[in-house]
Amino acid sequence: MSALSIPGVRADRLSDRYAAFIFDLDGVLLLSGEAHEWAYREALRGAGAERFDYARYAGMRTTDALRLALLDNGLELADAELRRLAKRKTDLAASRLERENPLAPGCLATLERLHGRTRLALASSGSRRNVRSFVKRNRLERLFEFVIDGEDVRAAKPAPEIYLRAIARLGLAAARCLAIEDSLAGVEAARAAGADVCGLPTAVSAEALRAAGCAFVLEGLPELLA
Repeated sequence: MSALSIPGVRADRLSDRYAAFIFDLDGVLLLSGEAHEWAYREALRGAGAERFDYARYAGMRTTDALRLALLDNGLELADAELRRLAKRKTDLAASRLERENPLAPGCLATLERLHGRTRLALASSGSRRNVRSFVKRNRLERLFEFVIDGEDVRAAKPAPEIYLRAIARLGLAAARCLAIEDSLAGVEAARAAGADVCGLPTAVSAEALRAAGCAFVLEGLPELLA
């Protein structure tokens, strides 16, 4: 479903209906799923966990995802060991992402054109290293009013804290904010904070995103520009 098919919403008026777009990072601006899935599998294999379905954990903070993945494999680690495992996963993913920088098609052009038409923020459950590295290497500091990462909140997605913080910093009613998400955890977080959600089917299917409550689902970022 494209924005053009939403009753009462014209794609070229999204920036009028919504005063701010709050972007997730992984799977939205950066097609990092392959790198993160590989890093998770490498880290978990060393802990004796072989079963891993990335879609189930996409959008979660690394420690939360690893803890759940270990439990799904009948395993459990002490907190110190879990932190070491999370660091290994983060280091593996960061190295690959810094090397490959797999931007979503139209990412930079879309952000450039939206800048000035609507307010932009970045809210990711990712590690500070990965989030800040993405912003810096793509020179996006001037486009986002602020950046919130997983280390800025106590409860990561699917808890709504990260979106509640973003909406509060914007000083807007939640209904005036549009979250751009690809994961079920992210959709749940944004909706719980009161924001509408635009889904991108990179981590899960369009059908799953609609079922989770996305106001609409786009095929790619340039559709935000009509």
